[in-house]
Amino acid sequence: MRTPLLPIALVVFMVAASAQTQGPFQSTSNISADITGVPDKRPGGWGLHKAEPVRLKITAPAGYRVRILEVAGDLVAWPKNGTIQAGQYAEVGWGLNTSLNDGSRFLSYPDDPAAIAYDNCIIWVQDVLTSGHGTVRVPFDRKYDNVFLNNTGVFYTQPFVALNTSGLQIHLEPTVTVTYRFEKATAAK
Repeated sequence: MRTPLLPIALVVFMVAASAQTQGPFQSTSNISADITGVPDKRPGGWGLHKAEPVRLKITAPAGYRVRILEVAGDLVAWPKNGTIQAGQYAEVGWGLNTSLNDGSRFLSYPDDPAAIAYDNCIIWVQDVLTSGHGTVRVPFDRKYDNVFLNNTGVFYTQPFVALNTSGLQIHLEPTVTVTYRFEKATAAK
């Protein structure tokens, strides 16, 4: 009995396709930051603000690049010492940025040229702490098709506090699981 040729062709194709990608893989990170902030002197700003970016790196095999497939996790935050009083608040948040340049090639604010949009930010979540809402948990789960890290594999996890009128130090903990795969890098044409 002869073996049909189609299954053999599929096996060859599957082997060739698997050499083009490796994974998917998952890595989980948890950092903590205690942030009070500094006076916000930017136009339209007030209170205290500060971001504390931390570099992460995914090391791809030689000749491969990193494609981000999914980012899931949560951000938790609460005042470290004391409680937020009535009429006070603190914005808390977290972002994940690729190592590409800040700014945007396509999106701008025509009415406020000083404002900046970001092409390199793949997720940004935020909430607010108030006297009635003294702790927050912000869950997230985002899937992606076309997010790549540059050849260094570096990206940034960035907790922040803004509009902090409480003056309190805020404890933030973003926990994030990144699902990614390695893809053969192709030469530009």
